[in-house]
Amino acid sequence: KATCGDSNLGGEDINIEIVRYFKKEIFRKHNVDITPDHKAVQRLRQSCEMLKRNLSAYECSEASIFLDSFLPGGKDFSSKMSRAKFESLCSDIFKKTLICVEKVLLD
Repeated sequence: KATCGDSNLGGEDINIEIVRYFKKEIFRKHNVDITPDHKAVQRLRQSCEMLKRNLSAYECSEASIFLDSFLPGGKDFSSKMSRAKFESLCSDIFKKTLICVEKVLLD
């Protein structure tokens, strides 16, 4: 009952949104689609998890990711995400989570 039938409630959904955002950024800036490279996607996912934790747990206005030798030719990839961008990117997930919390409190 506590997850309203959604076992990913919040955490994994947020990770997916952040990974999707950075995959688009990598493609836009470097014309590289990392989707077929499962190791690259996993490295990105791990960095996005740390970024999410930093933006969620600490009072910082932005967080960074850095992946060395990530792009073709051994180029590094680095980027930042502001708390405002994080919140807007995940706003639908946050709203869904609040609806479930309210429902659980009423039950």
